[in-house]
Amino acid sequence: MRRILFFLALGLLFIPVTLSAQTYDAGDCILGPLNCHATPHAEGPTKMDPKLDLLRRVMETEGLDSSVFGPAGAPRDVDEERVSVLVRFDAALNKDERSLYEERGVDFEVRDGRVVRVGDIYLARVKWSALEELARDRRIRRVESTWSPTVELPLETTSKLVGAAQAQRHPELEVDGSGVTVVDIDDGFDVFHPHMFRADGGLYEWHDEDNTGRFDPGVDTVEIDGERYTLRVLHATQYDRDYSSEPVGDFQPDRDWLYADINDNQQRDVGPQGGFTESDPAYGEPLFVVDDVNRNGRLDAGEKLVRLDTSKFKKVVHDGQSYLRGDNLIEVMDAQYSTYHGAGVTSILAGGQPGFHNRVGLAPGVEVIGHSYFVEEQSQGGSFSDQFYAIQDAMESDAQIVLHEWTDIVSMPFDGSSLVEQAMDTARDAGVIQVNPVGNLNSAGKHIHREVAAGESVELEFHVGDGFQWGQQTVPYAVIYLSLFWRGDHTPEVTLIGPSGLEEVLDTSSSQFNDAQLWVNTQETERNTRQMLVYLWKENQLQSLDVGDYTLRLEGFEHDDGVTGRITDQHSSWGRGVTWHDETIDYGTAVYPSSADSAIGVAAFGGVHPDFSTEPGELRDYSGRGPRLDGAPMVDLAAPDDPYAAMTTSGEFGPHFSDPAPFMTFGGTSGAGPHVAAAAALLMDHFPEWDADAIEDQLLASAMTDDLAPDFGDLPNRHWGLGKVDVFTALLGEPGTEEPPQLPQADLVVITEDGQEVVFDASAGSAPDGEELEYRFDIEYDGLWNRDWSSDPHFSLPPSDFEPGSEYTARVDVRTPSGARSGALATFIAPELESPQPDPEEEDEDDEEGAEDDAEVESPPLQVVEQDGGCNAIGGGSNPTTLLLVVALIALSMIRRTKDHRRLSGHNRANLRI
Repeated sequence: MRRILFFLALGLLFIPVTLSAQTYDAGDCILGPLNCHATPHAEGPTKMDPKLDLLRRVMETEGLDSSVFGPAGAPRDVDEERVSVLVRFDAALNKDERSLYEERGVDFEVRDGRVVRVGDIYLARVKWSALEELARDRRIRRVESTWSPTVELPLETTSKLVGAAQAQRHPELEVDGSGVTVVDIDDGFDVFHPHMFRADGGLYEWHDEDNTGRFDPGVDTVEIDGERYTLRVLHATQYDRDYSSEPVGDFQPDRDWLYADINDNQQRDVGPQGGFTESDPAYGEPLFVVDDVNRNGRLDAGEKLVRLDTSKFKKVVHDGQSYLRGDNLIEVMDAQYSTYHGAGVTSILAGGQPGFHNRVGLAPGVEVIGHSYFVEEQSQGGSFSDQFYAIQDAMESDAQIVLHEWTDIVSMPFDGSSLVEQAMDTARDAGVIQVNPVGNLNSAGKHIHREVAAGESVELEFHVGDGFQWGQQTVPYAVIYLSLFWRGDHTPEVTLIGPSGLEEVLDTSSSQFNDAQLWVNTQETERNTRQMLVYLWKENQLQSLDVGDYTLRLEGFEHDDGVTGRITDQHSSWGRGVTWHDETIDYGTAVYPSSADSAIGVAAFGGVHPDFSTEPGELRDYSGRGPRLDGAPMVDLAAPDDPYAAMTTSGEFGPHFSDPAPFMTFGGTSGAGPHVAAAAALLMDHFPEWDADAIEDQLLASAMTDDLAPDFGDLPNRHWGLGKVDVFTALLGEPGTEEPPQLPQADLVVITEDGQEVVFDASAGSAPDGEELEYRFDIEYDGLWNRDWSSDPHFSLPPSDFEPGSEYTARVDVRTPSGARSGALATFIAPELESPQPDPEEEDEDDEEGAEDDAEVESPPLQVVEQDGGCNAIGGGSNPTTLLLVVALIALSMIRRTKDHRRLSGHNRANLRI
């Protein structure tokens, strides 16, 4: 019986294996049946990105120079042999499994020595011939092209509007984001701009060469390593949006920089071309800010210079290569084509030298990792591969925040289902906050939404004009990218009607429309969104598509539904190019990837500058609105969008600026995004024990809800989200005042007297409205505080701490309860040291002891007398009996001490240990 049961059990064990093996066709899985799911692939979400079909067709018929790719040709993730994709497997692969896929044409991308993946999603380059096999592989859940037809940028300081400036100076806070790392995914970074260095290079004295008693740029000098060099001004020139600049005036210590003109060529030389290396502070000729101690806006005698040294960039990644601070960061400027946008965003986020300049970013203490996505000379096409790698790098670099300064406005199904959005969600689950500007599409004419009843048809009209105006040149619209979205489980018939009346029912067989190329494909996402992609283009990029009005007629809806359309061209970006008639505004205009479940969607309101339609404080007309396609909210917070931010003197925008440190208003939701990323960093600085959930909850719960204009009703809503970000309230529970506090008056007197303590007296200082002041002292003005903040206006040190007769300069800083600060210097001569005078009572005691000593000296010397075979020491006139008594007393004392020692050693030994 036991044998029967044994073999019966053994047979049952083999049944599932046999059934599993019978489920598969060997060709349905690259790794073979034992590595595949038993459940066959069901109908439902589209497995292969339909853009792969477009790319295959274009490569086969037109090649790399197709106008679909823009004037610069195909981007790097498409060529004749391979295409770059994101692949999601049913689980992460081990090394052997990756090797099997590689044998079949899947090259997993490796950057910085590591496979690029987030969870079970991998970046790979795949042979065109392998795509069909991937489509049959049951371990693969989704394959998406990393190519996008358009990758766009979501476009005095607004720091005070969100409470960051107040938080930086407030005595209870003094937060600046130190200890937090932020990844900015952007289009390029300027590592040479003075705004992006820390003032950590030490204090330097300046020399009044012409003895005028004032600082004269171009005349006065600074001494470095025993050599004196002329100091010249590096102006932080302010430009308007038309690139006109304010007149360059006198040196302004609270805004400009000074540099040591080592080679005396009257310009600041930087980078490898200037002969500098990674080890040189600020990557060029010595650069300084003024330590304006008394806050009078001048460089006064006695005040010092602070040298800039360390870059705020921890790393910049460009075109798959990492440029690391301390290794080769200085070289990244030669690799990037454009540095305009990333320069402005990181300036708002982290720029400036707090305490020395007024123009300071919101979280100047953060470490920045810049991921520059590859845009080759403004090629129309873009790629998601760099953005995907940035998400992985953020997780592996222990970054706490990712700021997404990029979008695709037309080709992605913005319902949170894409592989990049899922990678963002994975990173957020690991504690990395995702901040996303919602884009500037609301008034661009590129979005339309219509409700349609079952059995009815709907017509969506768009217009192709004569061309897009680039300066004095009009360039034709040769390419249109268009997507339609609906949510119902039906497939309406879509007909394209051209300006001449030509009609074409759109399906996957469509290939021509008049004399233009036409491609159509559809997909269903795992979140039940249906998408139709339509691309219409001329092979010759200098030829225009037919000018006039086009119509898309949709019919055959089986039940009530809503239809959303997105459209763009190869030139207009956020501007008005090819546009819908009767466009939809204020509804559903937020953009991918702010559609990710994990995204903090950031809208934009006017900070300090009006534009053509809105005033400061009002929600910008162009700012994207929710909801997402599936009805989920997309806007969480609003932030100001228009501070003056650092621009760049290199790349595409360089010729617009005549000065090496330009600033210009930085608008769009791109400018709003870094405000929220910085706010999160400041909270992390102040509450290091909080996790990402607590940080996000605090940001959202503390949003400003008063005086929202326009007022769209109850919050949260699709326009404002929960309101305006307010980091000061998030930190302290109440809003801070926007107006800067009045500066206190500082005063310092040094009291010296030979042999006495040196007293530093700052009690003569005063504060507005009689507020209580706090004081700190730097006695040698060397940047090291001898005493930190205290309410005591006095500080003293013994004269022995100074070199007698030497000259010193001391510094005091004073601050009000709101954090407003000023300071004062005082020069003094160290007092001479005096020999200590003996105390009269101690002198009498010394005299008595001296007399006793003299008496002993004067007494007869000991005599050694040999007696009874031994020795007997006797003093003159001494009594032998007295000596014996003394010896006996000493012996008794030693015996008692020995007993006490034994008692302590045995009973309290632990108490005697040192």
